[in-house]
Amino acid sequence: ILSVCEKSRNWNRDNIPNYFEIFIDVPIEILKVRDERNLYKLALAGDLDDFVGVDICFEPPQTYDLKLNNSADLAYLDQQVDCVMDKLSDLLPFQIRS
Repeated sequence: ILSVCEKSRNWNRDNIPNYFEIFIDVPIEILKVRDERNLYKLALAGDLDDFVGVDICFEPPQTYDLKLNNSADLAYLDQQVDCVMDKLSDLLPFQIRS
């Protein structure tokens, strides 16, 4: 579930059993550079409405279960995935890795 505001995240935490929040922290400048579909360019030109970071404010979470800093080179993606899998394997009653 993608939640851009604290109110939504609080609702999720209160109403979804076993809710686990992962905050993937990426500066908007890096998101714009990585944007292969040019969605930021379209939104900034006014050709795409309701776009987070342009005309919808993103509220960084105050609480989360896991934070990943994804501002580095995408070469670190495997490490990020390993971090998520390790955390989830600690929480789940079944094995997710062989």
